[in-house]
Amino acid sequence: MTGLLHGVLDPDDVGQLSEYERDFYRAYAGLSDNRLIRTIWDWDDRDRRLRTRIPYRSQIVYCQRTVSGRLAGAMAVSLAPEREFQAAAFGFSPPSQGGPRQARACEILNVMSGHAGPRWSVATYTAFIRGFGYGNLASKGFDVAYATCTRRRLRPYLTLGAELIDQVCIDGEERFFLRWSLHDTDGSQRQAPGPDNRGPLPESLSSVARTVNRSATTPRRTKPVTERRVRTLQAPRPAPPSA
Repeated sequence: MTGLLHGVLDPDDVGQLSEYERDFYRAYAGLSDNRLIRTIWDWDDRDRRLRTRIPYRSQIVYCQRTVSGRLAGAMAVSLAPEREFQAAAFGFSPPSQGGPRQARACEILNVMSGHAGPRWSVATYTAFIRGFGYGNLASKGFDVAYATCTRRRLRPYLTLGAELIDQVCIDGEERFFLRWSLHDTDGSQRQAPGPDNRGPLPESLSSVARTVNRSATTPRRTKPVTERRVRTLQAPRPAPPSA
């Protein structure tokens, strides 16, 4: 776990943006079980670059880097899902919430390991995603994060603390709608260094590593996936190819 740094992407830095979008493309282009992503993201197959349709000004991209500065991992999060919700392409929407206070929500757009980084372990994933990323989101006032995943990723995400709230089948491909709490089980905010919205933050991985709490290692109690009523939809119209 030594030798890894944490920060955020500066989308105005041409070099950082190019590296991120090329690694983003490399991470997803060959996934045969995830065809639906072709319909929701902006694919530049000529230059082998990939970006979401959410503007960079509305998102924050948390980055994990090697000591040489190469991208080892990233998590992109939309900070304004009320304006544009990526999961809506699959027919999902944040569920209504009871109580006097509405939980403030964000949306995870993608999570990936970078081309230059080591293979993620549970410890490195937890320290970067939960300790650093979720900790910073909680410090900004967010309570929950929504995300989607394929069946291949469902069980690991449930084990890491996600809650399954809906699922759908689109042209034979399953997609699962998840909710992540950005707080510890006692309701307190996760503690992590807080990057601003631009520029690198040289924060070492070891400084934010934490022991995974019970909620992060024990799946939430939900109905087995096979018992849920699965909605069947038609695939969204694919995005036009980039020029």
